[in-house]
Amino acid sequence: MNFASRLKEERERLKIKQNQFAEELEMSVQGIINYEKGARKPSIKYIDALIDKGADIQYIYTGIRSESFLSDEIKELIKLYENAPEAIKLAVRAVLQSGSPSAPIKSVDLRNSKNLTNIKISQ
Repeated sequence: MNFASRLKEERERLKIKQNQFAEELEMSVQGIINYEKGARKPSIKYIDALIDKGADIQYIYTGIRSESFLSDEIKELIKLYENAPEAIKLAVRAVLQSGSPSAPIKSVDLRNSKNLTNIKISQ
């Protein structure tokens, strides 16, 4: 996905209609369409207006979502994962990858693991 596509995606995520936004910014709908098709680079006025509406500008420019747009649940999971011992991280990755056709995991055995340092993963 390119810059122009992400620009449109963010406007739609914010539930902003092209015609309403064009009117608010005193510009033509065709101008917005040109930005979203990549025919023209958006003006600073347009980008500032998107920021004011809550757009993830980092995502628009880089394709990588800003952390502020992650749900509280995902933020909590990331924090728990980052603070977990390496053995837990290994087990979590194994469980999450178990649905992957390229690396199916049959089981993760934590029962005989003293302090979670001897985890057995069967592929």
